Amino acid sequence: MARREPFPGKYLRAIELEAEASVIEEYASATVPGLLQTRDVATFSLHAGHPHTSPIELKQMIDARMKRQESMCGAKPPRWAFILDEAVLRRPVGSPAVMAAQLGSIIRRSSESSYITVQVLRIGRVSTRRWVGR
Repeated sequence: MARREPFPGKYLRAIELEAEASVIEEYASATVPGLLQTRDVATFSLHAGHPHTSPIELKQMIDARMKRQESMCGAKPPRWAFILDEAVLRRPVGSPAVMAAQLGSIIRRSSESSYITVQVLRIGRVSTRRWVGR
């Protein structure tokens, strides 16, 4: 019965809180947050995290992730604030076309909804200058 649950038990409390929240903030330094993922990126991500999952179970997890995204578009959605490390956007997942669609989706969502804010932390350049006081 536990295998048929779309979300593993460890996530159920977070999903309950998410449904009641008025503001949700998330920082991501490794991957695109699940709530911003396109179906293709979710497929790659979930398969990488669960390589021995059957195709049916994988599809159920992907469908569950996509269903959670509906909370971002409801009549009175919570305010979402995502802070993404630039590396998240540069790390390839799937083909260049999959990444282009993912980046386009993030831009579209954040520009079309006043409830979604996406900020990107730039990767800083290492300076070769050395400043020495007098």
